[in-house]
Amino acid sequence: MIQQFLLVSSLIIIVGGFLLVWDSPPESFMGKQTGQVEEVPVADSFMTDINSRKFALDGTELFVVTAPRVEFFAKSSTVNLQQPNLSSKGAVKGRDNLNLSANNGVLSGNGKKLLLNGDVLVRIEGDQGNTVLRADNLAYLPDSNIATTNDPFNLQTPQVTLQLFLLQ
Repeated sequence: MIQQFLLVSSLIIIVGGFLLVWDSPPESFMGKQTGQVEEVPVADSFMTDINSRKFALDGTELFVVTAPRVEFFAKSSTVNLQQPNLSSKGAVKGRDNLNLSANNGVLSGNGKKLLLNGDVLVRIEGDQGNTVLRADNLAYLPDSNIATTNDPFNLQTPQVTLQLFLLQ
């Protein structure tokens, strides 16, 4: 009698285990996958309607940066600017008036590099006339007044118009 009870119990456990495995979804047998989804960075702080000025050692204004929203990320030491506008009024001797605008910008390197993205427009007002540069992306170094891009651009000066396209 005990043997029959053990046999029936073993058979019920085996059939129950089989049915449990059969009805389980495949995901329950797979290990947990970690690291597939990156966490969206959250700004440590933000400001709205900013108007920031940088001055030279002698007190002359070098440039003004305005933006409707600015977000600061301490971990990466970067500042994200929405619709940034940088303007310099030519206070430094030998420099023309400069105006930079874009859809987005990232200020890094303790203010040494400004990366502009989306409908970048650079306007330089000089004695010889206006120069306009349009690009999708642009890196600007405020200290040296140098701009670089690896993307197609359109440069229009009083003397010449230049369009650079990348062939694929």
